Amino acid sequence: RGLVSAGGKRPVSVNIATLSSFEEGELAEDGGISDGRFVLSADEVTALMETTGLDIDALLLHLVNPAATLARPPISLFHVGAVGLGASGAVYIGVNLEFRRLPLATSVHAEQFLIVNLLAHGETAVRTIAVSAAPCGHCRQFYSELGCADELRFIFGDDPGVSYTLEQLLPKRFRPTDLLDDPGVPLLLQPQDNDVSLTPSSAVLA
Repeated sequence: RGLVSAGGKRPVSVNIATLSSFEEGELAEDGGISDGRFVLSADEVTALMETTGLDIDALLLHLVNPAATLARPPISLFHVGAVGLGASGAVYIGVNLEFRRLPLATSVHAEQFLIVNLLAHGETAVRTIAVSAAPCGHCRQFYSELGCADELRFIFGDDPGVSYTLEQLLPKRFRPTDLLDDPGVPLLLQPQDNDVSLTPSSAVLA
């Protein structure tokens, strides 16, 4: 996991920005992540690769520690960052969140935060996920719910140059297909129609 510090790290002011700093001028080496950005566009990712000379896997790992500075773990003081490459070529950030006076079971894992970030920006798949070490068993099962689970790659900071599939990290896992009778049911990140229609309030009152 993306551990930055186990000590009392002072909180930083987070501005959840999705506006492109690439369009505004020179791109910081971390893409502005340490300043509170949670999304890098595909163009920014390409620019960062050219600026740093890193390939995509190395760049994702390079961004793990800056991402972890955005975590909010007031209970464990264990900062985790996850960096994912979406199908569009954009890069997304996930961090762990803990809540004082609530059980740790209510915490949000960085890998879960990452998926919600991808979903909020319309991504239909995640290709590669970088963390500094292998995710916990809970998150491995969570990722089994993805429609792209079989194509997903994991890379870790403590094992550079090597990638892992979910099957390697969680063999003989419980899959959605073990429970669902209809193989066409959309899974996480896959587009779906909830058959919901919105009616203007004026029409209802008429």
